[in-house]
Amino acid sequence: MMNDSTGPGYAMMNVFYSKFIEPHLKKRPSAEMYDYFHHQAWIGWVVGVNGSDIERMLFVQWICSEILKNDPNIIAGLISPIINDQHDTQVISASIERKMQRASTSDDIEEYFIEAVGKYKTLYERQYRAWGTVPYYFAKTTYKDGKEHSSLEDYFQVGASAKHDILEKERAILHGPLQLNKLAEGLNRQVRNAGGGHDRYEISDDGKLVMKPVNPRTGASQSTLEFTKQEFLDLIKECEKTIWVIKMGILLFLENNPEIHSKIEIKKTIKRSEIKALIESKAKEFQLEVSQLKIHEDRNFVEMELKHKPRITGTGGQILMGNGEAYDIVHNRFEIKFRDQIFGLMQHLMHYLGGDELPCIQIKLFDSKGECISDPTYSPEELKKLMTGKKDAGNIPSPSKGMMTEITYELVGELKVRYGMGEKIQAQIDKDPDYLSKMAKRFGIEP
Repeated sequence: MMNDSTGPGYAMMNVFYSKFIEPHLKKRPSAEMYDYFHHQAWIGWVVGVNGSDIERMLFVQWICSEILKNDPNIIAGLISPIINDQHDTQVISASIERKMQRASTSDDIEEYFIEAVGKYKTLYERQYRAWGTVPYYFAKTTYKDGKEHSSLEDYFQVGASAKHDILEKERAILHGPLQLNKLAEGLNRQVRNAGGGHDRYEISDDGKLVMKPVNPRTGASQSTLEFTKQEFLDLIKECEKTIWVIKMGILLFLENNPEIHSKIEIKKTIKRSEIKALIESKAKEFQLEVSQLKIHEDRNFVEMELKHKPRITGTGGQILMGNGEAYDIVHNRFEIKFRDQIFGLMQHLMHYLGGDELPCIQIKLFDSKGECISDPTYSPEELKKLMTGKKDAGNIPSPSKGMMTEITYELVGELKVRYGMGEKIQAQIDKDPDYLSKMAKRFGIEP
């Protein structure tokens, strides 16, 4: 879930997770969603999420609950295509984000605005169109605004402009102080139309983005819009924030309602490029880099090359918030086997591949210096042992070729603690590696 080793540390993400997400979960989420929510909390901070945005997020969760009251299959049917669309959306968004990052370091203001306009279009047309499906359905069915669509899939396929239109105009107070038009903040149809929609913009001599929207039906000119670089960046952040609000509201609802989560229909065949992205993300959690993942067309044979990529961590550290809030950072080091992490990756891989038959998997593992330290090949018959979920000796698969290493390596975890207590707690951890687990058990906290 986008856990990049060059990104923020876990302790930093945990600060925002504990503020934005954790208070609204009924229980600790699964390991995968726990990591995902941490990263999303960090993204929320980056785009400027505040208390009013958390209220909007909970408003979306309430909307999901209201739809649930009518029929559980409806909310599941609305969310299913959103989830299935996310890989392609993320690939496109990531590509555009990389281009914009490069442009932001350039002195070429025209290049910057071209990429920024492209990013706004993708946010509007891909992400808002997808995540806006749920509040759009709620608005259409609550206010009987126009003809209802014939299938739940149709609500997903409706364009972003139509969803924006109905959400923007609905101002009735529905939940506490909140109105549906709060879910249209940061969205500007004229910016979308004059920008990536119809390319009616130019860059002025003084470095401003000048947009000249027209009425798409009559051709009549509308008010000219002008943005400095910072003003347009602020607009993008407002758009990103609203998308974050809707997305997190829906995902919180799913996490808090596992019976609905089980009804989500995931497409039967996950694309090979999508599997590669998922495995790469999971491998990073174990400080492993996927240098090659080749899935044969029939999906019966997989070749995977992994390299140990230790994360560089310092000692100590502090998190200082702008509001005076502060924490110390402590580090916990522990040894794990490469073998166990690779088996975990293979389990994920087989799950993503789907199908009735297991593949043959060939692994090559390289240490941080580039030396091959393991090269096992596993037959489908042996891989069945991994699918039992049991970890006893009888369920450890044996390679048909090569060997699996028993070498261990060090993983480093980090944790935020009360400001001023870091040095003392770190000394306890260094003396007793199980100190944190013992304290968690003592106070009834999940480690």
